[in-house]
Amino acid sequence: MEASVGLKSGMGGLYLVGVMMCVALVKGDGIKKKNMKCVYVTKYGSIGDNIKVSKTWPCPQPKEDELLIKVHACGLAPGDVRNIRGDCDFFGPSLPYIVGGDVCGEIVAIGSKVDKTEERPESDGQFKVGDRIAAMFDFRPQGAIAEYAVVKKTNSAVVPRKLSSVQASAIP
Repeated sequence: MEASVGLKSGMGGLYLVGVMMCVALVKGDGIKKKNMKCVYVTKYGSIGDNIKVSKTWPCPQPKEDELLIKVHACGLAPGDVRNIRGDCDFFGPSLPYIVGGDVCGEIVAIGSKVDKTEERPESDGQFKVGDRIAAMFDFRPQGAIAEYAVVKKTNSAVVPRKLSSVQASAIP
């Protein structure tokens, strides 16, 4: 299987369009295999020289207050580019790291301390496996341009049905 990836410009940044093909099998309790595809930075500097693609990056697992999502779309904003170049190395992510700070995807696993529900209005702050959410990462770490990402529940919101995943990834 090959990745289906493209970049689209808009709203002050670049946004990943398309969905990478699965490397891992997913169930409601997390990822069953160990590796995924992602785009990562090896050192600060030129974007062309320092961005790599991995097929063997370890799949993340959610901590008790986190959500594991299968990524549908993600944003690459001007701040992400500054991080790659090293303009924010004092505050930026530790190397190596997965690129991207804004993401939209489907919840595939939920940490033990995240409020869960089977049925709920979209705005009550609870999450369930299968919800499509938009989220932003804290400054450290990032991780949006990957097959799977772990996000904090406090940085996440359920996406209204009227928005596409690409649109939702531009919101955070």
